[in-house]
Amino acid sequence: MQIETALQYLQNGDLQQAKVILEQILGQNPNDPNALYWLGIIFYQVKDYNQAIYNINKAIEINPTDQYCFDLGQIFLELNLLNESIHYLRNTLTLNPQKIEAYYCLGEALFKANNFEEAATCFQMFIQVYPDDVDAYFNLGISFLKIKKTQEAIIAFKKAIELDPNAFDFYYNLGIAYLKENNWQETINSLEKAIKLKPDNADMYHLLGVSYLMIGFHDKESKENFEKANYYGYLNWIKNSSKKRIYKLTENPEIKFAIVYFYGGDFQEDKYNRLIEHLEGQTYKNYDVFQGYIEKIDNYSHVCFVEQGDLIPEYALSCLAETIQQNKDLELIYSDEDIYNCERINPYFKPEYSPLLLLSHNYMNSLLCLKINNNLIQELKNTEKIDQEYLYKLVLKLTREKINLLRIPDVLYHRHLENSQKQENSSMKNIVLDEIQERQYNADIVDYKLNNFNLVKFYPETLPKVSIIIPFKDKVNFLKECIKSIEEKTTYKNYEIILVNNRSIEPDTLNYLKTTKYRVLDVDIDFNFSKLNNMASDVAEGEYLIFLNNDMTVITSDWIENMLGIAQLPYIGAVGAKLLYPDDTIQHVGIVRSNDEFSHVNKSMNKDCPGYKSVNDIIREYSCITGACIMISKDKFYKIGKFNEELAVVNNDIELCLNLLKSGYYNVYTPHSVLYHHESVSRVNKFNEQMGREKNYLKEKWQDFLSNSDPFYNPNLKDCYFCVKTDL
Repeated sequence: MQIETALQYLQNGDLQQAKVILEQILGQNPNDPNALYWLGIIFYQVKDYNQAIYNINKAIEINPTDQYCFDLGQIFLELNLLNESIHYLRNTLTLNPQKIEAYYCLGEALFKANNFEEAATCFQMFIQVYPDDVDAYFNLGISFLKIKKTQEAIIAFKKAIELDPNAFDFYYNLGIAYLKENNWQETINSLEKAIKLKPDNADMYHLLGVSYLMIGFHDKESKENFEKANYYGYLNWIKNSSKKRIYKLTENPEIKFAIVYFYGGDFQEDKYNRLIEHLEGQTYKNYDVFQGYIEKIDNYSHVCFVEQGDLIPEYALSCLAETIQQNKDLELIYSDEDIYNCERINPYFKPEYSPLLLLSHNYMNSLLCLKINNNLIQELKNTEKIDQEYLYKLVLKLTREKINLLRIPDVLYHRHLENSQKQENSSMKNIVLDEIQERQYNADIVDYKLNNFNLVKFYPETLPKVSIIIPFKDKVNFLKECIKSIEEKTTYKNYEIILVNNRSIEPDTLNYLKTTKYRVLDVDIDFNFSKLNNMASDVAEGEYLIFLNNDMTVITSDWIENMLGIAQLPYIGAVGAKLLYPDDTIQHVGIVRSNDEFSHVNKSMNKDCPGYKSVNDIIREYSCITGACIMISKDKFYKIGKFNEELAVVNNDIELCLNLLKSGYYNVYTPHSVLYHHESVSRVNKFNEQMGREKNYLKEKWQDFLSNSDPFYNPNLKDCYFCVKTDL
């Protein structure tokens, strides 16, 4: 009778009175399981989880029932104590296999514990009894995705959509499942339905952009979706990054900024006043503002430059000051930037110092901060006018010699739309030509479709012998086509070809090798890309080596000259080419590392699309380039230890490039050397397991290096298409 009274109070919401009665019952009989259980439920409702767990667990010890175990399992699930939850939910089903709702909860717990296979089984058991439960189908689909059963996932998501055709997540994940099947058209169909339900989702537009690329819609559809992905992605980035910033420094007498406000045309007082008003919100207060020149420059530690109309966010000076405080030797600092008009758009998330990219355009111009020293004082005193052209000259001059500089991967500068449009029509070509002459580079600038970038082209200083090393096994038609294209297209004359025959057995191949005029190196070993190329390099006569896949076709006749002109620079390691698939889409224009994966930049994009900040079309540094076509001086190749023969199938080119980086060299992509690549025609599935091992080997060996972000990418970007990262 007392229990019933307590439950009546509990049902009416009078938890305190119910608790009093239950405690009275337990005072008379401390082992009453029913009273213990209901007291535990009350503690759970008031969020006293420890007491809830204690009481229900004690009830189970006295009288284990399926309901007691089920409720305790749910409490543990809510607290994310997964092992305990799984234990009690399993006990529930042992006590009562017909308690079907326990399968659903157990499925949730197993899913959270990454036991996706068993989670899927639990959701299937639940669906057998409740075939119209939409959430169960969705969770089943997600579980199947996790264990790579994409066909089963597709069926589950379709059933969920049938039950609820207005759920964004259902269409989105159906699109993901189709994407994993490389069913691009169905991916597009699913994602476009999802977008109608949630039209501001950046990830969706990004996946649509990729999918349209894969079916050949390179221009309008793909471009529009990538633009929308970055638009909505950047809105999310702005919101999420503001929560993450912790710049706290407000003053340091040793760090005083002179902010130079410069203007190309007439002085506009309203824009100047707006900057002053904006600067008053700076959290760091130790600065003065000057119009076009600096009085008593030696009173300041650093100088920053702001163009008329542009603004800097309230945290900018604090961020700079904290950075300088941590590294007092920094001579040059620059940051990411965006464009503002009525809203903030089009962020430029920049790489770390890239000397050849800097010749293509002045990516350091904002927010530019320089340490004031005697040389800079003299430089600034001698100038009559500070403008964008002057700052570009200054940056190029300062970086001729080794300089201590740093990129801050955060947006510290808002460029006004008008200034951005002016910059888009100015490549400052003459400044770069002067700098090329000053640095004594054998280079020029060729015409380019976009006005704000310089398409620099390097030429060889000398004409040394180049050894073209081509490993192969059979597939003689590809080999013949490769050699024919070299012979017919190549204008560079001082080269040799070394054919590395790795156990070819086809009669056509063997007959060809008997008649070829080129040197053949027969290597009777299991396939090992690194060892094959290393052995060939030992007999190569060239000062420079080109490692070339057998499935390549030369397109540009001066491909060797273009690579050699860059490779001869003393600070350059490896040089890579622009590689296209036979359908004229991009296979390689450089490799970036994001999300712990090395990915080919803008893969499958149309060859004529410039990509993010024209990365497809300009000479640019990358951490890595592909070994399918790579040039390196023989001396540097031997200096870093050649290819690592532990990496027989994959990532041998990645480690080669990482070793070059570690030794202080830059790896460079040139758009002027273009070849077709049929990609891995001689590689077969038997290497899949070995490829997995070698990827893990690379991650373990280079763990310290890879723990940092890719220096020639940006931590605010998320993939090979340079899309803005929203999850910070």
